[in-house]
Amino acid sequence: MRLGAALTGNLETFMAVELENGAKAVTSGTHKALNDLKMRLRQQTLNAFGSQGLANTWRSHAFPKTGASLGAAGVLVSKAPHIIDSFDAATVIRSKDGFFLAIPSPDCPKGSKFEPITPSNFPEDRFGRLRFVYRPGKTSLLVVDGVKRTSAGRVGRQMARNKAGGFKQGAVSVVMFFLVPYVRMKKAFNLAQDYDRAAAEMVRNILEAWE
Repeated sequence: MRLGAALTGNLETFMAVELENGAKAVTSGTHKALNDLKMRLRQQTLNAFGSQGLANTWRSHAFPKTGASLGAAGVLVSKAPHIIDSFDAATVIRSKDGFFLAIPSPDCPKGSKFEPITPSNFPEDRFGRLRFVYRPGKTSLLVVDGVKRTSAGRVGRQMARNKAGGFKQGAVSVVMFFLVPYVRMKKAFNLAQDYDRAAAEMVRNILEAWE
C-alpha cells in the first residue's frame, strides 16, 4: 500500500514523511534503551553496595538533546570508574609494599572522607600502639591492648596502667585491622552482557516506534 501511494502520489513528500518518522523512531528508541540501561546499572550498583550515591554516579548523555535524528546516539558513563571496573573485572588487590593488605575491622576508627585510617596514621595516642598478632593458617591481626568498651559498645581510650605495669580491670584487647595477602573483588557487574542487552532493546524499540 505504501508503494502504491508513492507511485500515484507525491514521492518526494512521502519520502520526507518517512524520513521524519524514521528519525523520531531512532531517537526515541535509542534514548529509551539508554535510560533503561542506566536505571538497570544503578539498581545493580545499589544492590551490590547499598549506596544510592554510588548508584547515582551512572550518568547518561543522549543526542540530539532536542529534536530527532537518524543519527541519534547515547553515552553512559560512571563518575566512579575505578570502583566499577574493579567489580566488573573481579580485580585482585594487593598491598603496594608487597606485604599484608590491612582491612579495617568494624571497631577501627573511621577517619575522614579524605584520609581514612590506616596502620600508618592510626591514632595511637588515643588507643595505644598496634600489636601484630601472627596466626599460622589464619588471618593475622593488628590489635590494641588495654582499652575499654563504653556502654554503647564502642572502643574507648586506652586505660592507665597500674603500678605493676598491667592494665586495670575491665581492659580488653580489640582487633583494629585484619591482615591478608590480597583481596579478590567479588564480580558485581557484567557490563558486556548489559551492553548487548541494551543494543538488542534499542533495535526492538526503534522497530516498534517506526511501525
